[in-house]
Amino acid sequence: MTIGLNEAFTISPAIYQRILRLNPQSKPILHRVLRGKDIRRYHLSEEKRYLINIPKGWTRQHCGGSEPEEWIRQQHPEIMRHLDQFSEKAKKRGDKGDFWWELRACAYLDEFHKPKTIYTDISHDNRFTMDHMNCHLTNSAYIIPKCDLFLLGILNSQTVLYYFRHISSNLGDKQSGGLRWIHQFVSRIPIPPAAPDDHRQAIERAVRQALELAPQEAAALRGSHEQQQLRRRLDQLDAEIDEAVCELYVLSTEQKERVLAKES
Repeated sequence: MTIGLNEAFTISPAIYQRILRLNPQSKPILHRVLRGKDIRRYHLSEEKRYLINIPKGWTRQHCGGSEPEEWIRQQHPEIMRHLDQFSEKAKKRGDKGDFWWELRACAYLDEFHKPKTIYTDISHDNRFTMDHMNCHLTNSAYIIPKCDLFLLGILNSQTVLYYFRHISSNLGDKQSGGLRWIHQFVSRIPIPPAAPDDHRQAIERAVRQALELAPQEAAALRGSHEQQQLRRRLDQLDAEIDEAVCELYVLSTEQKERVLAKES
């Protein structure tokens, strides 16, 4: 989604906690917001930012017959106290809602409040994960409106990465540039329509473990024994997924060696 004035509507954890402490009723319009760089392979960055999301039409829908600005200042005083710092800029922007404190309309806003698969728009490799926390995304990240462990494993596989390198545009050279993980390319990834139960279950089992271990590995002290153990286990899970996915795509021995060698 396009926010329009990040400095006003995107807030730090400290401001988020202050607003909730003083005005707990404001929680429904505060959401964790993710940028593309916050999305990692099977997990999210530990860095947190939050969005004040008062969408177009929300104020009129809730204020009844009250004067809109008086009502929202009474109901959500801490949010308005924060936004007042940016009111002049907010009033001048063209991409606002019905009032200066509202965001522009977003056609897929409801999808943010559902479990979903999410991914970044620019990355050297495939970085897909799941979100069950109703996170909102900036325009540097995208959603697939479903949570499917089998699909997630395929999207994060070396087979898909190998294929994607041949269809996506690249910002820079193949070593230093980033692939454009945008809809026009991601929608071209061929997903096997069916899979034997043992393959599906093996992929789902490995992905479930990866979703559990990847955040732990990211939080562990870099270089520590714990971090190294978790990294080895995640590499093993990736290898299991890659092996199963290669079989799903019925790759020849030569194709499989080329894909798993991570060549481009």
